[in-house]
Amino acid sequence: EVFNAVVESLNGEGSNVIWMDGCAGSGKTYLYTTLLAYLRSESLLVLPLAFFGIAALLLPGGRTVHSRFKLPVPLPLHDAVAQVHPATTLAELLRRTDVFLWDEAPTAPRAAFEAADRCLQDLTGNSAPFGGKTVLLGGDFRQIPPVLRRVDNDAVREHTLKGWERWQSGAIRKF
Repeated sequence: EVFNAVVESLNGEGSNVIWMDGCAGSGKTYLYTTLLAYLRSESLLVLPLAFFGIAALLLPGGRTVHSRFKLPVPLPLHDAVAQVHPATTLAELLRRTDVFLWDEAPTAPRAAFEAADRCLQDLTGNSAPFGGKTVLLGGDFRQIPPVLRRVDNDAVREHTLKGWERWQSGAIRKF
């Protein structure tokens, strides 16, 4: 179903942002590598991402979100800005990318999604989520949540993927 949702999104059907939930060992990485092989065989540009380097290493050609979007370290909890300048080769790569595969998404703070979303909107001139690019977010909320400094335990959810307005509005197709 997730594979088909990604292909449908590329054909302009359904949501362009897709969430895949799966516990450890459920086949998320297998699906990512299958999608990577299929989409690349169709001459589409696919960028695999993860918030942490270890997860990024598991995906062929994977990079960290910080690397692809030039996010500041440490990432502020509010108003984080991607430092991708429009006239760079990185900006051109992001504009040409057809699909972003973001693994271990629940480990990233909401600010990372907001910064990547705004960056792609700015680069493409498209106000749709992630500039209209197809984005597959995957992971397991049953694992470790994002590490958030100086955040009260009761406020953790508002700084995670589930606290993001796009998650709450139903703009993300969930599996």
